[in-house]
Amino acid sequence: MLLAMNMMLIAGYSIYFSYASRGKGEGASGAAAKCIPMLLGMTSSLTLGLVTALLMTDKLALSTIVSIVLSAGAAYLIGKNYGLNGLIEAQASSLMGAMMGAMLGVMLSSNEETMMVLAMDMIYLASLYGARAWQAKENQALLNQKLTPLLITMCVSFCLVAAAGFLQSASIEAPAEESSHDHMH
Repeated sequence: MLLAMNMMLIAGYSIYFSYASRGKGEGASGAAAKCIPMLLGMTSSLTLGLVTALLMTDKLALSTIVSIVLSAGAAYLIGKNYGLNGLIEAQASSLMGAMMGAMLGVMLSSNEETMMVLAMDMIYLASLYGARAWQAKENQALLNQKLTPLLITMCVSFCLVAAAGFLQSASIEAPAEESSHDHMH
């Protein structure tokens, strides 16, 4: 459940960012047009690579390939509004992040998985919020938009994923009840 929610979180916010950045990325300064796609391409692909590897335990090659393909889609959504340079930055960082996330996911022990997924979600959501704030500084039209609703939505998203993670951890760690009856014949 945690991993499925994670995939939906990345897909949903990548689509949101693509929609919210429409027409705003091309006018961004050189630094923003390169750094924002790179930042979001890397953090989203690290998270996708981690989740993909956790779904395909002990299959590093397959999880790496799948995470690269999924991350390329997310990177396209993130970078397409920033022109060719932004798209190349997003795709390049996505390729590297997908491979690193898949390797990390395969190497984690089962008791560290939930903590790492939650940490990556937090990093991704903070990066996305930072990118939107940077866009607001760069683009005067965005200054009129409030970033508070986005922050609240992100906090709710993280809380839902964290709750799912803790519930999943609790169900894994709960010892199976053993029968306390002694059978003597």
